[in-house]
Amino acid sequence: MTRTKNVIHVVNIPKKRPILLFFSVIFTIIAFFILYLNFVVSPVIIKTCSAKLKVLANKSMDYAITEAMSSFVTYDDIIKISRDSEGNVFSMQANAVKVNNISRMVSQIALAHLIDLGKEPLQISLGAFTGIDALSGVGVPVKFNINPYGDITCKFISKFVDAGINQTEHKIYIDVSAVVRVVFPIRSIEISSSADVLICEGIIIGKIPDTYLRSNSLTEMLNLVP
Repeated sequence: MTRTKNVIHVVNIPKKRPILLFFSVIFTIIAFFILYLNFVVSPVIIKTCSAKLKVLANKSMDYAITEAMSSFVTYDDIIKISRDSEGNVFSMQANAVKVNNISRMVSQIALAHLIDLGKEPLQISLGAFTGIDALSGVGVPVKFNINPYGDITCKFISKFVDAGINQTEHKIYIDVSAVVRVVFPIRSIEISSSADVLICEGIIIGKIPDTYLRSNSLTEMLNLVP
């Protein structure tokens, strides 16, 4: 009687396979997380933050102009008019010291106010990170510190308007421009905003040289301040 031996073959599973599987799962999770941040979270933060920066920049510029003009600047404080013997205007000169003080004050106040306003965290509802518009206002708010910084520049604009027979209305505006930036770990954001505000005006009686009426000479004079 012949006995049959049962032979059992043992298959050795490579030990490296579970490790490779583990790292593959980790890599997939990280890749998904990066894509989620880039295509869902990042656009939400950029859109919300850009809108808030625009509001902060406008508030800061308006506040700075109001503060700088609180001392009530008159037309004669900025422009000195010289006339000939017949009463006609032959020269108009900007008060460089006054213009420079206004420009510097507006820039400094606007930047300081912007930084102060930026201390309040940006809040975005948790539902907004799903990427679904219907859930954009749902959930607890997630706070982000934005800490904005930027550049505030000022320039003056001079405009002459016909106000009647032998009369010209001269308006002087201050144009404040802000470039505000915020740096996040994923991306930096930059917005630009500007505001024009009438700071003074005067009625000039008599003939005004074409040098001022038909060119930007006076505007350039107002802005060419050391």
